[in-house]
Amino acid sequence: MSVARPNSYAPFLVRFTPVVGALPGGATVATLSIDYNGDGVDDVINPAPGTPLTYLATQPNLYAARLTVVDSNHVSYTAYAHYIAADFKRQNGMLCDVYGYLKQRLTAQDTAGALNAIDPHAQDEFQPLFSNNTSTLPAYVANLGNIVDGYVSDRNANFIVVRQNTDLTLSGYQMEFSQGADGTWRISGM
Repeated sequence: MSVARPNSYAPFLVRFTPVVGALPGGATVATLSIDYNGDGVDDVINPAPGTPLTYLATQPNLYAARLTVVDSNHVSYTAYAHYIAADFKRQNGMLCDVYGYLKQRLTAQDTAGALNAIDPHAQDEFQPLFSNNTSTLPAYVANLGNIVDGYVSDRNANFIVVRQNTDLTLSGYQMEFSQGADGTWRISGM
């Protein structure tokens, strides 16, 4: 069985495609059933051809969908497909924590620590900014602003950061995050 998109943020509609190869001894499929959410209860049995096989994953979780095929010789076969419904609020909070870590390290004038929050591909851009202005980093941090809105996808995030100017007007800029091959999220642009 395959899942069209194995991860997204809850709630999301998961689409399944049962794949049944040739059965031994010329047997045919007698029963095909799918448990979409891994609760041990078959959600669909012998769906009509062309029926959309979907499940709305409303709760964040790692799911193990199960396909069970019983052939005309009463032999049972089982296959699993895993998918993740991620928690958007948790992800959003974690990204805000990365930004908070950057600000904390800069306030402490720890440029090496601050660079840990920056994507390795962008560190060359930020290192001179952080290193050449060590004594003014706390003032720099005070002008960075606060995250007010954003968009998070599976591998990227774009946030809007707003700061108050000395004339009491507001200005903003975009902050980008990306997830590295090791799964770690870091700031990739601002």
